[in-house]
Amino acid sequence: MSDLPAELRKLLQVVIKLDKAKKYVADLEDALSINPEKINDELARQPTLYAHWGMLHVMATGRKDAYKRKMDEKAAQVSLEFRRANQGKRVTEKEIENELLINRDYGPAQDDYYSAKTDEDALKVAREAFHQRKDMLVTLATNLRRELDIDLDRKTEKLLSRQQR
Repeated sequence: MSDLPAELRKLLQVVIKLDKAKKYVADLEDALSINPEKINDELARQPTLYAHWGMLHVMATGRKDAYKRKMDEKAAQVSLEFRRANQGKRVTEKEIENELLINRDYGPAQDDYYSAKTDEDALKVAREAFHQRKDMLVTLATNLRRELDIDLDRKTEKLLSRQQR
């Protein structure tokens, strides 16, 4: 069971849209957790976990970029239509921005882009967290080895002192 408050635990429940119909759901806290008693398994598992979350990030970036292109295309179309409708008049950028705000096709395109950007940002945080996980694994493994070396040194000293008697 997690020591985190429920509000924080909820933030670590990651839901990423892979496309319009598919979602990826994962518990980032569980994925990042380390069992020090199985440090070798954790060390072996780290590259696969990092690659898994890294590929999700790549997919989210591609999805965000595709939605950005669609949003930009829609903005260009709205701008062109507004300029044609107001041909002969001076059209300002502010008027075009206002037209975009009320355009019923641009809003959903913008929403899709921001949703994809949020997913990409969340996966960027996950990727950075897996960097920290790697650092923690290295530290734990180093500390464990140091403890084993100290224990071995003590046993060796005891054995040598017995032999000298």
